[in-house]
Amino acid sequence: MLLKVILCIPLLVAISTANRGFIIQCEGESTTLSCLGPRNHTEGKVEINALWKKDSGERVIWKYYGHNKTGDSYRNRKIKLNDNLSLSIEGCDQSDQGIYILCINEKPSCEVRLFVKDSKQCTKPKTSTEQSTRSPEFMEQAATDEKNLQNETSLQNTYIRWIIVSVSVCLFGMVLLLLVYWIQRRKTSKNDKSGTKLLHTYCTEAQSNNASA
Repeated sequence: MLLKVILCIPLLVAISTANRGFIIQCEGESTTLSCLGPRNHTEGKVEINALWKKDSGERVIWKYYGHNKTGDSYRNRKIKLNDNLSLSIEGCDQSDQGIYILCINEKPSCEVRLFVKDSKQCTKPKTSTEQSTRSPEFMEQAATDEKNLQNETSLQNTYIRWIIVSVSVCLFGMVLLLLVYWIQRRKTSKNDKSGTKLLHTYCTEAQSNNASA
């Protein structure tokens, strides 16, 4: 049984990490957070109860039986829970940065991380002519941002792999200990049965000898 659990752990972790994403947004701009796949048909279903919250537990916005409610910290913000259960935030700032978790019918479904870049690090939209002649500084900054994002994602994947290996090793050790314990109990049981049998034989012979005498 424990061996089956060990084999299932990597599969479960892979499934859980597959429902994660990330979005990079400039400060002051609007963004839409969505982590559900295209196969999740949720639009127009009134009976679905949905909640967007941050990993700290702070509620952002939720819908229960068709009625939307907004968390205390977001009442003065322009946010919206769309029909496809995506979350729209207008005018992002540094306080919006973090991990957002979507819960459907009181169960975590997926999560997405929002990175908010400082407005000084963001470039203004360019025309098609300007885009074709981007400066080396812009290209270097874009490459640096992409590299930093890849490094952070790599660190998360390394941490997840480390957890998988640690849990698997612990469970494998428990299986070995239980196996050794079971073998020792089996040997002890056999020895007890052999000793009882010898004692019974000795007592029987002793009684026979006394009867003969």
